[in-house]
Amino acid sequence: MKIASISDVHGMWNKIEHFPPADVLVCAGDLLANAGFGYFTKDEEAAYQLTELKAFHDFLKAFKDSGHYKEVVVVAGNHDWVFERRNADARAILTDVIYLQDDSAVIDGVKFHGSPWQRWFWDWAFNLPNHDENFYRYRAHATKIYDLIEDDVNVLVTHGPPHEVGVQPSSGLLGLDYVPRGMNVGDPIMAKRCDKLEHLKAHIFGHIHCGYGQFTDFKGCQNVNTAICNEAYEPDNPVPVIEIEV
Repeated sequence: MKIASISDVHGMWNKIEHFPPADVLVCAGDLLANAGFGYFTKDEEAAYQLTELKAFHDFLKAFKDSGHYKEVVVVAGNHDWVFERRNADARAILTDVIYLQDDSAVIDGVKFHGSPWQRWFWDWAFNLPNHDENFYRYRAHATKIYDLIEDDVNVLVTHGPPHEVGVQPSSGLLGLDYVPRGMNVGDPIMAKRCDKLEHLKAHIFGHIHCGYGQFTDFKGCQNVNTAICNEAYEPDNPVPVIEIEV
């Protein structure tokens, strides 16, 4: 199965120069634009995004109708307020794609699981509890979320990355969750769950723009940070494609 993926397009999905063909297109969150960036309330952002979500759905549906992709999987991100504040309305729009929010779907015998959560950062959508303020509350919530990932999942799609994914000190690789302020910001609870997934062939995520890239771990799992926008919010990164065998 060939899987193309995008995340962190921030409403600029129609500015991506090339969508390479594949069996499945995975959209791993931060897909929609924000109207106010702090000037609108969360509910106002969600209402604003409803119209854009309809346009984005039609954009994805055209890929399916043309046969460019057999199926499309969508997971929300921390900027996608419409999925947190207007979830039923958002799901009603996404009639021709597979929306995953802490649940799974099987496509041609391959089990996908999707989750929008990430570690707390400025109280955006699908933020886990603030780990600095109450570590035990964060750990309990994160454990509950990631325990929903079934043991036989083949492709995991999350918006946020696991902690220290792709770190190789001997090679100077800082990781797909590394940020310029000098730290790895991925989720350690997620990382522990991923370590136990024996059938996992690919983990696709975004959230950390500067972490764009790929890393195959010792189990053969392909980890893909598919953030299309760079740090300047310009959609410059190519759409990656991976191939898995199950």
